[in-house]
Amino acid sequence: MVQIIRDNSSMKNIKKIYFSMIAVMLFSPFAIVSAQGSNSLQNPLKDGYTSIPDFLRALLDVVITIAIPIIVIMIIYSGFLFVKAQGKPEDLITAKKALMWTLIGAAVILGASLLSYAIQGTVDEIRRDVVQSSYTIELT
Repeated sequence: MVQIIRDNSSMKNIKKIYFSMIAVMLFSPFAIVSAQGSNSLQNPLKDGYTSIPDFLRALLDVVITIAIPIIVIMIIYSGFLFVKAQGKPEDLITAKKALMWTLIGAAVILGASLLSYAIQGTVDEIRRDVVQSSYTIELT
């Protein structure tokens, strides 16, 4: 019974610390902005990221840059698992699962990138057609 009470009080302390840290993280940007003396938030990113789609495209490029070496390492690791299995059925199942999930993860990440560029290209093409069609003048 004493152990339960001790664990419960330590959980309360952990919750207090956790919520205090969240409060500090949430209100720190406001203190920094007010300390700078400006009434508006400044863009902390590069000047090239002026819109949300530009930022998301850059974020996806960073994810791809990080994910490709991890995918290669996981494929090599899966190959190592196949060699290590030496024909044992349970180890072969583990190696096959590792390779399958690596390839599924690679397909999801690279598919997201491909889908993002396809949608962006389509939107850019539609915008260009709308702009070009607004400049055409019909002569009668």
